[in-house]
Amino acid sequence: MPRCEVCHHLLTPWIRDTNFLEGKYWKTQLDHYQGFLRDHLLRDEHVLFIESCTVCLLWISILLTVFIRIFSKNILLMFGASDNSLVYALDYLNYYILGTVFVEFATGLVYFITAQGFTKISMLSVSDPVRGVFLAEPTNFGW
Repeated sequence: MPRCEVCHHLLTPWIRDTNFLEGKYWKTQLDHYQGFLRDHLLRDEHVLFIESCTVCLLWISILLTVFIRIFSKNILLMFGASDNSLVYALDYLNYYILGTVFVEFATGLVYFITAQGFTKISMLSVSDPVRGVFLAEPTNFGW
């Protein structure tokens, strides 16, 4: 097993990077994948990866939104909302659930950005909303 020249730790095989090896298993899987693409593209069949994922994410987020909208009162009561806070909690949950589509797309499609090798961009695209909550609206937290 090869070792790192600097720290002498064992290198992990099958991770495609300039620092790691591409082992036999990785090359076999790459051949299978390229063969699949070649076979389907030669027959003029479309291979739709991101489109299929986008449609699935859209359906999941719509179903989740509808489900929570229908059962929001029961969900809040199950998690311990009192009768006094239920009015406010329902309003808040109804606004909150409107962001489900955007959250699903942000977290679901970020893997396509990562797979293309843009890990910093994918990390920032998911962390930006989190930073925006803390930086743009510090009055929400009493700062």
